[in-house]
Amino acid sequence: MVSRGQNLLQQTSAFPPTTHPLPEERGSCSGSTPITDKSDRSCNLSITGFSRGRKQIMPRRPQTPCKYPGCPRLVPYGKKYCEEHGRKCQGERKNAERRGYDRRWQKARKFFLKRHPWCVRCKEKGRLIPATVVDHIKPHRGNPDLFWDEKNWQPLCKSCHDHKTMTEDRNIEYRY
Repeated sequence: MVSRGQNLLQQTSAFPPTTHPLPEERGSCSGSTPITDKSDRSCNLSITGFSRGRKQIMPRRPQTPCKYPGCPRLVPYGKKYCEEHGRKCQGERKNAERRGYDRRWQKARKFFLKRHPWCVRCKEKGRLIPATVVDHIKPHRGNPDLFWDEKNWQPLCKSCHDHKTMTEDRNIEYRY
């Protein structure tokens, strides 16, 4: 009688995993530089497991398309743009702190939301939804006077803020 473990072994041995010689046996992928660590980046492969005394090679993550509209090039996982469009889109948007949303803003925002806890748009519709975002009614576009003017602030919930941003502020080009 065949045990369950032996049965599984027989089923998996019908399609043995692809194995490659150990790095010491195969020398190098490109033939010029020897492999010294457990991953061979030039071959885009990594050694992840063992199979019958040999190390099993698994492919790395697939490349992703360039995020530039209409560009068909593939870029390594984690990068946004290909080399050509990376230069064009370099510095396309400053980080939140450079745009004015620093610690001072976080404190002012927290204080404002304590004084105005409900979303104004939801309140107009008869719903009491807690506000989580302080929205600038008129986009400040980097103007510090407009940025810090509390008359230009309104408390919104995340969904109302996202809806407002996509409909009202959508086609305005911002420069910070």
